[in-house]
Amino acid sequence: MTLATDFVPELIMSSDSGKTLEAMLDARRIKLTNPPAKPAFILKLAGHGLTTAGNLAVISAQAKAGKSASIGGMLAAFFDEDGDADCLGFSAEPANGKAVLLFDTEQSLFDAWQLVHRSMRRAGRSTLPDNLRAYALLDLGASERLALLHAELARASNKCGGVHCVLIDGVADLLENVNDIPSAIGLVQELRNLSVQYDCPIVCVLHENPAQPGFSGKTRGHLGSELERKADANLSIRKGADNISVVFSNGKCRHVQIAEHFAPRFKFCEKAMMHVSCEAASVATAEANLKEMREEVREIFDTPDAITGLSWVDLHKRIEGIHEIKRSGSRKRFDKLFKAGLIKKNAAGLYTR
Repeated sequence: MTLATDFVPELIMSSDSGKTLEAMLDARRIKLTNPPAKPAFILKLAGHGLTTAGNLAVISAQAKAGKSASIGGMLAAFFDEDGDADCLGFSAEPANGKAVLLFDTEQSLFDAWQLVHRSMRRAGRSTLPDNLRAYALLDLGASERLALLHAELARASNKCGGVHCVLIDGVADLLENVNDIPSAIGLVQELRNLSVQYDCPIVCVLHENPAQPGFSGKTRGHLGSELERKADANLSIRKGADNISVVFSNGKCRHVQIAEHFAPRFKFCEKAMMHVSCEAASVATAEANLKEMREEVREIFDTPDAITGLSWVDLHKRIEGIHEIKRSGSRKRFDKLFKAGLIKKNAAGLYTR
C-alpha cells in the first residue's frame, strides 16, 4: 500500500522541518475570531473596485486598441490631486509617496516618454513626481527585463517607503516563449510572489491573438491563460469601427462585473493630442432614444387641435396615424412616452406635452 508520506521528501519528515511546516500552517490558518484587515482597492474602474495589494490584474486587447492609453489613464489617476482629471474611467488610491512603477517593454524611448508626459498633463502636473518611476526596456532581453524588475522593486521600496503599484506594459516580454508551460506558470507565480512581498498590485498588459473585427481574441499563449486564472481582475479593451475604445470586465473580475454596454469609453482627440473619455454606450443610447421620443411627441402634438390638449381617444388616433399602427401598438408607444414624462395629463383631463 502506498502511503501519503511516501511522496514527502526526507527533509520535510525530519522533526525540525516538521516544526517549521507546522509554524507555516499555523500562520496561515483561518480563524473567525481573527479576521484580517479588509484591503483597500488600489485601482478602480467606473467607481468599481478592481484590484488590491498582493494581487495581479490583467489588461488585454488587440494591437492598437488602447492598452497604452489605459495605462496612461491609470498613471494619471494615481497623481490626480483634485480628483477632476479625465483618467479614462480609472481612479486610484493616492500613492502618498510610495512608488508607482511603470515598465514599458514595447515602445521606443520617445513613445514611452510621451505616454508618461501625457499622463502627467492629464493629471494637471507639469513635473514628474519623484515616486513615479518609469522605464523603457524595449532594447533588453527577457531575462534582463525580469532582473531589472526585481532590482527596481527593491530599490524603489527602499527609497520611497514602499511600492504602491506596478504597471508592466508588455508582460509577455518577460518570457522568451509565452507558450512554454513551465516558464509561463513560473513567471505568473513569480509575479504573484512579488505582489505579496511588496504588498502592491501588479497590472500586466497583454496582447490578444488576432480575432475577427468586433470580437475579442484569446490572450497570448499559456502565459495569458495562466494570468487570466490567477488575476483578480481581467479587463478587456475593444476598439470599434468608430475608433472608440471601451474598457470592460468581460465577466472575469473577482470583485465586480462591468458590462461592455455600461463601461467607460475613450477616443483619441486631435485637439487635446491625447485620448479623452466618451459617454458610455448606455448613456449614448439613452440620449439617442430620448431625442427620438421628443421628436415623436412634437409630431403627435403638431396639430391645431392640440393647442389646449388632446383627449385620450384623439391622442391615440394621432399616434396610430403617424406610425400606421393599431390601437394595441399605440398604447405601448403612449405608455413609453408617458412614463418618460414627455406626455402629461392636465387638470382638464387632456393630454399635453
